[in-house]
Amino acid sequence: MPGLFEPISRHHFFSDQLVERPFRRLGSLLLTAAILIAISPAVSTGQTVRPPERLVISDVELGPQGQWAGEIVDAQGIGVSGLSARLSNSRGPVAGILTDSKGRFALGNMTPGVHLLSCRESAHLYRFWKHGTAPPKAVRHALIVVGGDVTRGVQGSRIYDWLADHPGLTYAGIAAAIAVPIVVAGSDANSRPASP
Repeated sequence: MPGLFEPISRHHFFSDQLVERPFRRLGSLLLTAAILIAISPAVSTGQTVRPPERLVISDVELGPQGQWAGEIVDAQGIGVSGLSARLSNSRGPVAGILTDSKGRFALGNMTPGVHLLSCRESAHLYRFWKHGTAPPKAVRHALIVVGGDVTRGVQGSRIYDWLADHPGLTYAGIAAAIAVPIVVAGSDANSRPASP
């Protein structure tokens, strides 16, 4: 039985490794498992999670009876109709919002304080001020943009788009590209050359 540490032959690099055959198989299985474990969160959720770039709290001056109105638009500036959003504060949910056909909404009887507006994958912080007490930079109407960034004038690659739409198959292809050479190299370990 050959020892664990044999010299590496220049002609048959994969046939005379420093570790024996069972350890090579175990190593390739562990490598494949590590790759699949590393990519599993991205494949299982199918979402891209983006941390906020910076925390911004917008000041809003409420109307005389606590009214607040706004508009929710997409990245192109078009109102998003029928969008459901939720407004909450430190005590819990305050109001549910459903936009009209032009993306507009209106709420009444709001109280001063910090509120969080959650819609789709984004969240916006607002500090509501009682009518007449808001700082000069406060707004009365909110314009909320939801959706991804827009890049105009760029046509994407069809292959790239397909790979982005099928992440599971993409990761499986990467894992196969790593595993196949390892398996092939391990299967040649005891074969003799065809010519002398």
